[in-house]
Amino acid sequence: GGSNVAPVSVSKNAAVSKPADPTKDGFTFDGWYSDKELTNKYDFSSKISANITLYAGWVSNDEVKNQLVLVIGKTDATVFGEKKTNDVAPVIRNDRTMLPARFVAESLGAVVEWNEVSREVLIKGKKYNGNDIIIKIYIDSAAAYVNDEKVTLDSPAFIENDRTYTPIRFIAEALGAKVDWNEEEHKVIITRK
Repeated sequence: GGSNVAPVSVSKNAAVSKPADPTKDGFTFDGWYSDKELTNKYDFSSKISANITLYAGWVSNDEVKNQLVLVIGKTDATVFGEKKTNDVAPVIRNDRTMLPARFVAESLGAVVEWNEVSREVLIKGKKYNGNDIIIKIYIDSAAAYVNDEKVTLDSPAFIENDRTYTPIRFIAEALGAKVDWNEEEHKVIITRK
């Protein structure tokens, strides 16, 4: 149902270059897949040994309006259908995506406070079911708290260039959002419920 995309030719046992992204009214292109069920994103570094067909994945624009999309190393983000720029880009530390808490938490409707003395990030918000939630994260500590229940973080918060970086997945999921990782595009997709 999308726009036409020209066929791409490649020599046997070589990798194929990524085709142009198609367009489709009311939808955002989500990537190329190797199966009709759209469960396996195609790896464009794979060597081609026979003819293949790729399938375009789509996300309805209504769904895009419920997503916050961040790309590692880029300050531009899509926040519920609107383009926004953060002052710093997400980074990966200890195999975890880190970003200042304020950008994600405030986008999900929470309030973020910083306590310089205790080096604590305090996030106050509500889950999708309306229940209050308070998240406490401490710099250089693997211990965090969600409504006073201790949680151990895979990657502790840290300060770099006067910015406090916190684990994006932990904060988003604690606030009731779903988090997906697109390895090919180094993209974090946070969907609010």
